[in-house]
Amino acid sequence: MKKVSMLLLSGLIVVVLAMVTLGTSDAEAANIWGLKAREGKWYDHDTGNLILDIKDGKINGMPVISGEYAGGASASNGCGKYIVNENGQNIVLNLTVGLAGGLHKCMTVNGAITLFPTPQPQYYESVNGVYLGMTEKALIKAWGKPTRKMERRWYYKKQGVVVRFDAGAIDRIDLLKESPLSFDKSGLNCSSLDEEFEAFYGFSSSYKFWPYNASDTNICTAIGQGEYMFSGETGMKRASIVLTIYPM
Repeated sequence: MKKVSMLLLSGLIVVVLAMVTLGTSDAEAANIWGLKAREGKWYDHDTGNLILDIKDGKINGMPVISGEYAGGASASNGCGKYIVNENGQNIVLNLTVGLAGGLHKCMTVNGAITLFPTPQPQYYESVNGVYLGMTEKALIKAWGKPTRKMERRWYYKKQGVVVRFDAGAIDRIDLLKESPLSFDKSGLNCSSLDEEFEAFYGFSSSYKFWPYNASDTNICTAIGQGEYMFSGETGMKRASIVLTIYPM
């Protein structure tokens, strides 16, 4: 397993601070600062390597000597800042949890690398090999550089797709009406019938995938394994099919 020092060799930015002695036990540290919500083994999907192992108030076996929870809806997401000591040097690790739980949970380290709970990507549906939880690096390898970048969104004109990122990983894929592509598992796209989507993904009959009622727009339906799909609209015209990790 790579130690934190290996992250330094990978180009991560760390801050060296004076020694801080708080007298906090490992067990206490695991229950404060949001650290316990980050427990587990965290892998780099680009290499399959185990990068961080967080357990019992320790990161890669090194006790956390200081920390703070810096924001988010709860301790299970948002950013936490932790200090560990390796060979007499204090190292700051900013660990930001993003996406939802389950298959697509991820965590960035100092904003420079995105880690996941599994060695290899786990997902249900995809578009031409692009899936929820995919990193920016992996997307560029698959499709090249985007036609345009818009804050957290990347637009690919040739593919007719817009992807959105959270914590360095894709949390939403918009398959536009003009796209020549289809969803890999179902083979469906914007021109497919509602009944085809409902039949393939097993949507509940209580949902109406294509919401003709203007007051009932963007109804979202679960397709399995923590992924959701809904019809994106412009007025009463279907403009896209959205694949995301978030229910409406």
